[in-house]
Amino acid sequence: MNNSAYKFGEFLGKKLIEASELPKSEEEKILYPVSRGLIYARETLQRIPDEVERFLTLRDIKLGVDATIAAEAKPRGNQKIRGLYQRLLHILDLGEKA
Repeated sequence: MNNSAYKFGEFLGKKLIEASELPKSEEEKILYPVSRGLIYARETLQRIPDEVERFLTLRDIKLGVDATIAAEAKPRGNQKIRGLYQRLLHILDLGEKA
């Protein structure tokens, strides 16, 4: 497991939870900087020549997000978090691949 990727996923999970607790009009204050970081992460991942290693790194990011959401999110907020999460996954071109 790529510990750095997992930690990055944990960070993303915390930001998703934070954004989900805000009114819709305030979400972008958190999501915009996170999306910029994801664009940088995507560019970095594209430089990994081995496709398997790239996939495993993406999987580790997703595992970190999932674990953080499962551990820290309030049950009622999960649907909103999942919607925000899907928006961010598309930035990494992950969709449902990982």
